[in-house]
Amino acid sequence: MDKQDNITWVNKAFEDYSQLGIENLIGNHFNDVLADLEVPAQMLDIINERKARIETFAIEVTHYLPYCGRQWLEIEYTPLFDSLSKHTGYIAVHQKITSRKEKEERVNQQNKTLQEIAWLSSHEVRRPVASILGLVYLAKDVQTEHEREEIFEMINHCAQELDSIVHVISERVNENLDLTSAAHGG
Repeated sequence: MDKQDNITWVNKAFEDYSQLGIENLIGNHFNDVLADLEVPAQMLDIINERKARIETFAIEVTHYLPYCGRQWLEIEYTPLFDSLSKHTGYIAVHQKITSRKEKEERVNQQNKTLQEIAWLSSHEVRRPVASILGLVYLAKDVQTEHEREEIFEMINHCAQELDSIVHVISERVNENLDLTSAAHGG
């Protein structure tokens, strides 16, 4: 693109990817092309700010393509200079990163699930275990059969609560494994 951000050339790969056709690209303002691809306005603002400072940078943006929906691109911007070191424009190299971003999202979801499981394991499991330990300690000193039955009834309740928590953890682990397996085509 030239200094005014009008597109002066695109390669065939970008033309095919965008499906806009070279006649719809050459001469058009680069921001208009990105806006047509539904790049969010705040991302366009960031790009314009960085280009105004005439710096090299890369940015990840979402955009929309009618034939394949919402996509991710990493765009690397490099300023161009003439032989007198005068800024003459930018070259923008686009790389499709949708599959990487989808993998990142799956990893983030798995991490969230693992954090939930860790919390359940460390907090929810601890409560009935502490109760059982305390009740077992009390059971050693009971005097009557009625007291012993009450304590065993409470131990049984805590054990059932613990079993329920273990089932919840097991379900979350299996859900996570199912998501991982599905993501890898297995």
